[in-house]
Amino acid sequence: NLVNFEFPLDLSDVQSNIVNQVTQDWQQAFEESFLPLNDNQKSFLYDSIEKKFFSDYFFIADDALTAISFPVNLEQFKEQNPIYMHPFNQFWKTFSKAQPDWMDGYFKIQSLLLCRYFLPIRMVLPKVKVYVDSDLTSLSLNRMKDHLVLYFANKYQISIVTTNKEADLIVTTTKPQKDKILPGQEVVMTRIQLAKRDLLHIDQAIQKIVFK
Repeated sequence: NLVNFEFPLDLSDVQSNIVNQVTQDWQQAFEESFLPLNDNQKSFLYDSIEKKFFSDYFFIADDALTAISFPVNLEQFKEQNPIYMHPFNQFWKTFSKAQPDWMDGYFKIQSLLLCRYFLPIRMVLPKVKVYVDSDLTSLSLNRMKDHLVLYFANKYQISIVTTNKEADLIVTTTKPQKDKILPGQEVVMTRIQLAKRDLLHIDQAIQKIVFK
């Protein structure tokens, strides 16, 4: 891990035009896809790029080894966090175009970790307003609402609204009334006990809303 790796040498007086340029290109790509970095983040980024630059003289990055030994599985992360991967892919495309020699799999994952450090996933989760329509008792209805919010907590910021007019998505346990569905709203009919299939359908509906 380059973040925790410490060189036994004092590099404070070492200047590298390559490190400076790579850092500048990385920062520019990040700020175009995410948000501006503050001074502390810029310093942290420079140190990380510098460590990568000098470590390449001692270690050869192996993509196959990286895939099995790194704590982050890129494909799994992509599947679980499509919202975050959209700007990250744009960032990586911009950076790779500016620095094609830095496109190895190890640094791509390291860059993803840096992006997540500078901008945690929870900060970019899309907000979705959900109206739950059901003839359940108040206690059962509240349990269902809590289940929805908690189940998708790492993927979406779900807020439960009190009227269907406010909602992006209507989740109902009864047959939906067409006259209550507004243009642009998604509707999912579910079981009273939310099953995996129900949650999958809700997820698919939310993705339609988010990626419109």
